[in-house]
Amino acid sequence: MPERTTYIMTRSLRNALVAFLTAAAIIGLTISNGVWHGLHHTMPFTQSDQTAIAIALSNVVYGTKFGYVGIKQVQDKLTEYWICMSQDPNDVANLRANHRDAERLNAGIRAAASIPKPTSGFISDGTLITLNGEDIGQVDYAAIAFFLFGLSTQSLYFFYFAIIGLSALIFILMFRDNVYALAVLLCTISAYFVEQQLAVFNDPATPTYFGIQHGATIGLIATWNFAFLLLLKPRPTFWTVMGTLVQLAILILA
Repeated sequence: MPERTTYIMTRSLRNALVAFLTAAAIIGLTISNGVWHGLHHTMPFTQSDQTAIAIALSNVVYGTKFGYVGIKQVQDKLTEYWICMSQDPNDVANLRANHRDAERLNAGIRAAASIPKPTSGFISDGTLITLNGEDIGQVDYAAIAFFLFGLSTQSLYFFYFAIIGLSALIFILMFRDNVYALAVLLCTISAYFVEQQLAVFNDPATPTYFGIQHGATIGLIATWNFAFLLLLKPRPTFWTVMGTLVQLAILILA
């Protein structure tokens, strides 16, 4: 019995190590290939995405405590540098050029983060902006990304894969004994890379990984996590519960 237990533990650790190294390699390849294609400094075209970023900057930089309400001056400063969809929705070539220009995009963020902080404001007089309850998860996503990785468009890209990596790591630790679950995980991670070889990313529909059109895919691994919890019913432990809570948080954000 002790020998069998040792064998099972060794096999479990081997499976976890192989899955971890393979997942890390695929995610690393996906990130680098996306950078090569310029996806790390490509912004979505919708007004909703830009408003969410303006609200996130209001919270992170200016410390506003309004929840999902931001400063209108921040949004105005962004739109001085960024071409909005509402200005000329038919000029796709111009939109693509501006929304892939890393220097222009980051200059807009820096400018929006450097305005004098307003002393007061109201939604009614137009000095404050809101998403009106739509796509509020974009605000949380952008705020966390800016807080962790800095004020740049690249932060939004790398935060996306940071979530994917964290979700994958938790999945591996929870299901390291099941090769079928690990195989599903690796196939799911591979799909993020395969997307780059297809016509999924195109302007202006889905220009990059994050944003309203594609951002919810950060919850794919977390979804599989809950599916295998229901199928396999593993024994609840402290780490299983904690991992499940983190996956739940990712799923809620997605």
